[in-house]
Amino acid sequence: MALLVIGSGFGCTGPKSTKEALELLGFGPCHHINEIVANTDQLPIWQALVVGKTRDWNGVCDEKSSQVDWPGANFLRHFMVAVPDAKVLPSFRTTEKLWTGFDRTIGKLLDTYPSMDAPQSVRDLLDMSGDFMGEKSFNDGFATVPPR
Repeated sequence: MALLVIGSGFGCTGPKSTKEALELLGFGPCHHINEIVANTDQLPIWQALVVGKTRDWNGVCDEKSSQVDWPGANFLRHFMVAVPDAKVLPSFRTTEKLWTGFDRTIGKLLDTYPSMDAPQSVRDLLDMSGDFMGEKSFNDGFATVPPR
């Protein structure tokens, strides 16, 4: 199944409610980072993409018809080329609101998980998340980026 809708918004821009809305409107099932948490067999695919390996983009979202949230939002341009007929759904917040939400939730988790007792698959997902969020989304410094 090809993607019909590609969400451009990162975490903390409302991806969970966007996922629920897309599914309610018939554009589901929708891929979200929680899909990787629930199905860790997907993790190696995303890990390879984060380090720059390429693949057939049509199957990346595990046969879903829409995609929102990280890590997919980091690959918006790749998805747009692979599925040119898909609609792009923008989702954004002001820098200050995005940063405030990120710092309280995802950022806090990424800062503290190394000292937590978590299954290896969760640690691998969080390692990967820190790589693409820190390096790709926040220019190597999500822990030190202040709101503008």
